[in-house]
Order: sequence, then C-alpha cells, then structure tokens
Amino acid sequence: MINAEVLRPLDRQLLLQLGDRLKHLRKAQGLGTVEMAARVGITRNTLRAVETGDPATAIGTYLRVMSVLGV
Repeated sequence: MINAEVLRPLDRQLLLQLGDRLKHLRKAQGLGTVEMAARVGITRNTLRAVETGDPATAIGTYLRVMSVLGV
C-alpha cells in the first residue's frame, strides 16, 4: 500500500485527474455506481476510491475500470 503523504504532489494530482475522468466517462455512458461496480467486479466503495484517485487502490483495479469503460 502507498501512503498518500509519500506521493509527490504531481503524482497525487495525476491520480485525482484520472479518477475524475473515469467518473465523467462512467456518467457519460449512463452507468450508475452500482451497475459499474458490478460490471467491474468490485464494491461501490472501491469504485469510489478509483474515482477519487485513491493511491492505495491497486493499479489492476484502475485498469479493470478503464477496460469496462472502453478506455
């Protein structure tokens, strides 16, 4: 796990931007959080962590969300 305080400010900003973009893509595709989480195979809390750019979330989870969104 990565401690958020250890991340450089630029890295943290990039994660925040990635999460925000994924959230906007999900909404643009008309997917709610429950449906999206089910499609990815994660909980709504984990989806929330992805969409807020949580650095403790596994990169594989980000990739699965991106795959479902067609990114």
